Amino acid sequence: MKALWELKQIVKSDGVANENREAAQRHFRKYVESLTQSKTALPKWRDSLPFKPANENFLAEPLELIERMIKEMTETASSLNCNSQ
Repeated sequence: MKALWELKQIVKSDGVANENREAAQRHFRKYVESLTQSKTALPKWRDSLPFKPANENFLAEPLELIERMIKEMTETASSLNCNSQ
């Protein structure tokens, strides 16, 4: 959430100022890395539950959402010339 808040401070309607580009790249990377960590951790959490959920596929929708968020944020970073280096 902090990375998203930081991005909101430096990404303006006309893009990212050159002096903020490195910070924007860092925050885009943190955001995507955090989502990727969540995507990896959720199935492990499910597998560690002391019971079997009635719907074993209950994480499908949240995992799809996380994947979509990663894709959209990566595309946004690219469109702003803020790809991670």
